[in-house]
Amino acid sequence: MKDRTWETEFESHTIRVINKISLRPPFTGEVLEIDGEIVDEIRGDIFRAISTLTGKLEIDGKEQNIEARIAPNWGRIRTGCQIFVDGVQVGGDYAIRYPDPKIMDAHSNKGFFNYFLRRGLLRFGVFFVVFMTLIFHTEPLPELIIKSVYLAFFLAVAMSFMQWRGIRSRVKHIENLHPGKNGI
Repeated sequence: MKDRTWETEFESHTIRVINKISLRPPFTGEVLEIDGEIVDEIRGDIFRAISTLTGKLEIDGKEQNIEARIAPNWGRIRTGCQIFVDGVQVGGDYAIRYPDPKIMDAHSNKGFFNYFLRRGLLRFGVFFVVFMTLIFHTEPLPELIIKSVYLAFFLAVAMSFMQWRGIRSRVKHIENLHPGKNGI
């Protein structure tokens, strides 16, 4: 499969983000390059819905923080990317489905179980129960409810886990960018 690449020029430096996709393991990977040098890389995690890459760039003696956010595009099936320098978007796609970083940090502090109950179960599980009920409405009601709830629970766990992996990955990368700030 073809890799997706986003590139931008900032203060005469080239910032490039590459989303590598393969049908063979490790399946996916993301790379952040500054002036052709790899400064951050994530390899082989298909169980992540979003990704964050970070790096630093020194311009005129001042250190600039680079952050690349990778997530699905709004309104498209393809992956999108936004490139930030010190919190200001300088390149990439206009809109992607990347969650608000402050909300992600709050979820990260409360743990996976809290995230699953407050976000995953409501966001994925309830929708799936309604969907299953509409599709299989001819089955006996008790059997339909048991099947729907059982399947919705496992769908919510799987989707929450994928979202959670992206949240934890972001926290880890921000901790590496700002040591001593505990990721926030």
